[in-house]
Amino acid sequence: MSPEKPSFEEALEALASKRDVLTDEAVKAKVDFDAVRDSVMKQKSVGDKKSREAMDLFNENIHLLLEVFSQSKFDEFITLLTNPTRLFLIHFVLGIFRGLGFAIGAILIFGLGVLMIHQWFMAGFHTFIHRLFF
Repeated sequence: MSPEKPSFEEALEALASKRDVLTDEAVKAKVDFDAVRDSVMKQKSVGDKKSREAMDLFNENIHLLLEVFSQSKFDEFITLLTNPTRLFLIHFVLGIFRGLGFAIGAILIFGLGVLMIHQWFMAGFHTFIHRLFF
């Protein structure tokens, strides 16, 4: 035989009768427990919000650093420093071009100086000769 299911009213009666079994202290403890649990959940959600904000700020700063490093070509500089032979060759070739540039510039300036001095002396010599003979 199958046990009979209690009706709705009987179930309510059974629940109401068990209410007398619970003491007032048990009901108060349950209310206190619910209040503490709710306050802890609120604090946890506030803490989670602060943690999330801190993590978002950290991620933003990391992205900013990545952008600065990519714009400064820091990785290329480190790659160059890890290969000393390449660094030496680049500096050697740059030194040759700087030396050639200096030499060409010095020759041009020296040549212009000689030309100007020559013009002054020739103009002065011409006037000296002109005064002597004419």
